[in-house]
Amino acid sequence: MTVCTRTFPMAYENPSFKWSAAFSLGILNENKTNYKEGFGFGYWSSGPWMFYKPKESETFSWIGYGSNVGSLHTWHHACLKVDMVKGVTQLVEDGHFVYESEDKGLIKFWQSLDQRFSVASPSCMWRSTESGYMSIYGKVADFNIYSRGLSVDEMIAFTGCKKRILGDVINWDQQNWILDKGRQSYKEVVDFEESVCIVKNTSLLLVPLKKNLDPFMLHTCKKLMGRIATYDNKEQFHQLGRFLLNSNLRNSVCSKEISGDRYQVRAFAGSTDTEVEGVWKHFHNQKQIDYLPWMPNRPYLHSREYNCLELETIAEYNNDSTASWIVSHLGDIECKERVINRTKFGSTADHVNRLLCNQSCRYCE
Repeated sequence: MTVCTRTFPMAYENPSFKWSAAFSLGILNENKTNYKEGFGFGYWSSGPWMFYKPKESETFSWIGYGSNVGSLHTWHHACLKVDMVKGVTQLVEDGHFVYESEDKGLIKFWQSLDQRFSVASPSCMWRSTESGYMSIYGKVADFNIYSRGLSVDEMIAFTGCKKRILGDVINWDQQNWILDKGRQSYKEVVDFEESVCIVKNTSLLLVPLKKNLDPFMLHTCKKLMGRIATYDNKEQFHQLGRFLLNSNLRNSVCSKEISGDRYQVRAFAGSTDTEVEGVWKHFHNQKQIDYLPWMPNRPYLHSREYNCLELETIAEYNNDSTASWIVSHLGDIECKERVINRTKFGSTADHVNRLLCNQSCRYCE
């Protein structure tokens, strides 16, 4: 069999037993605190691991797959193939073959299994010891289970976003998932190509504090080992706009209702024309930008104090889980004005998303 999933971990959970994502299959005990029998997979701070628990055992058996855990705040695409007849497992991640492992204990586990599991979770696992459970603080965009072992080429195609392969045991598109709304689980509609499968070597973190850009937010991003988010071309500009298209901001102090279901979110764009009026350059490297889609009546030409660039995104929310991107454009504002900020991080950054909205928001890159 094979399990393929796409996850977006946003934070490590549990200080003592740090993990970022997990899935599991099995039969729960009467108290729903542990598996009678089952197996699963997860990412700890020490790397990716698979577990399996036979019904005659009180403990889990573990199979390790190296030490790479990837970055938080980015989409991870993984396929785990489990051949329980031979005791061989293979892990493919983000379009690359990662690891193959052999564990003869899987053969005995397979022979002792009941015919049917009762639980399949794309985001949780249960255990009665140590952390007591595992669940993702983030997002899941695909979880398919196949009765056969996918080929390495098929797993590379899935995890490299070249092809969607829907499962015959569990089909992500057709399965009716049970959302635990008491623990803030909800459904959100995102663009598959523009969000889930976009190739990124950096990640964005919203730092929604009502503070001025210079020096407060420049210093804040630096303390977070990042820098103020910027763009170099049209494509990157629209990526920043789509980043702000987040249904979580609709009912927060980070957004402003402008009419009906239309909301506005403003953020610094990390550039200034302090040196030469009308010549906009990044704060972090002084690179000049030429793509400047101004909002109406901007730039403001009657003052030399409007030296910071801000990005405004307007979205129309259709319901609690979907939003339509209306427009993103630029304005020039005084650098002492307080809007939100984004911090940009390199692909190796280890950071936690903390939503700290006060009255307005910013973001760093």
